[in-house]
Amino acid sequence: MHISLEGTPYDSLVASLAPQYCPSCPPGLPIAQMMAESGGNPTIVSSKGAVGLFQLMPGTAAQLGVTDPTDPTQNIIAGLKYDQQMYNQFGDWNSALIAYNEGPGAFASGTVIPSAQSYASGILAASGVTDSGAPGGLDSSGDTSDDSTDGSDSGGFPGGAIAVIAAVAFLGLLAGR
Repeated sequence: MHISLEGTPYDSLVASLAPQYCPSCPPGLPIAQMMAESGGNPTIVSSKGAVGLFQLMPGTAAQLGVTDPTDPTQNIIAGLKYDQQMYNQFGDWNSALIAYNEGPGAFASGTVIPSAQSYASGILAASGVTDSGAPGGLDSSGDTSDDSTDGSDSGGFPGGAIAVIAAVAFLGLLAGR
């Protein structure tokens, strides 16, 4: 399975709404997230009850003002708002995406489930965003080395190789869904 960053009827809507509702979102990240969450299907419901393009849980959707989670515009706006909230709370996109996936309370408790880390890594890799938020596999200084301070260890692999490995692992998890 491949995370396509284009090709759904909602790509232009996501791109047009992101600057207003998630001004910190790097280009490409919201579309990659939407595709990872729902494959671009606005009516999909997960086994845990998450609904729509950004797979909003009912309580989260209600808190964000969503009255119909299958409505693409409402779901996209809420997903983008929630992305921005998670980014504001946790300070980087890897953490924000993990918190989005497993819930901010669970993430804040210090427990990261492997599938949530794979989810975040896959979205970051598919959208060409590093943990710092810089596009194109570069950190904000233009360096491709993995000298992050987030506790991760690349084992000496260049940052791009880690992104590819993470994307492959993430896609394998999606294929098994």
